[in-house]
Amino acid sequence: MNSQLKSIGEIFSETWELYRQRAIPILLVILLTSCIVVVLICVFGIIIALGIGGLNTSANHFEIGGYGPLLSITVLISMLIVLILIFWSQAATIAVTLDNDLSVMDACKAGWQYLIPMGWVGTLYMGIVLTGMTLLIIPGVILGLSMSLCCYALFDDDLRGMDALLTSQCYIKGHWWNTLGKFFLIGLASMAVNLVPVIGQLLSFIFTPFLLLYMVVVYRDLKEAAGEVDLHAGPRWLWALMAAVGIVLPLLGLVGALVTLGPQLPGYLQQLEEGKIPGWERSCPYNTEQSSIDAGQGTHILVQARRT
Repeated sequence: MNSQLKSIGEIFSETWELYRQRAIPILLVILLTSCIVVVLICVFGIIIALGIGGLNTSANHFEIGGYGPLLSITVLISMLIVLILIFWSQAATIAVTLDNDLSVMDACKAGWQYLIPMGWVGTLYMGIVLTGMTLLIIPGVILGLSMSLCCYALFDDDLRGMDALLTSQCYIKGHWWNTLGKFFLIGLASMAVNLVPVIGQLLSFIFTPFLLLYMVVVYRDLKEAAGEVDLHAGPRWLWALMAAVGIVLPLLGLVGALVTLGPQLPGYLQQLEEGKIPGWERSCPYNTEQSSIDAGQGTHILVQARRT
């Protein structure tokens, strides 16, 4: 056990050494998995668009109930598949970042193995943070940072569910401000790279492995400093309750939105097909039809004046 954390200079130096060794495999995994996700999103989008047959046709079918549940089921299945692939992409990227011996294909296989555990950990994390954000925001910020390394605990320590979240919290406990400062610096560096003119996006892509490896170095430094931790010391029921509340809240919001906006959907689709944006007539300072009428009246007055 080492209670002394590494300095920011040591963190950057160690990250750079790892970057020189692992940047290419990490970039290949990111590129491969991202391409698969994007291609499937495009395929699903085309299939759904062809099934709808255009906005005008869609509005008519919604009005007469022509589509039935088939289109809704297709959209939901497509969204679910895309969400699963996004989790797989993230899991494969974290796996190849943490394990120096993984090849690109091995990382993709590991992504499938950790897909469900990572999805569950991510869901619990978002639920707890969302509940904390509803409590005057500050608790959400504190918990968001304290449990932000849960995915690294999942892969590096082979922990599951709430154990991964509590492990991250135990590691960061007592080093919250130190960790915040290190995350803030790497965030500024990432922002600066992204803002470079012309080639900013390319540099940001190349910088991504450095960012991921930086997080790994910080995580393992905190782990070494913390030593053995007791995951059962705190009120686990409270975290489970917060996670449940945070998971339910977005679902309730989605149901409320569907109930409220569902009957208005055909009208919105019809207006979009006709090139009319709801509310545009009220907010737009330049009304084409009225301007044409005013212009005609002005011309008529000018001609009368000249005749006089």
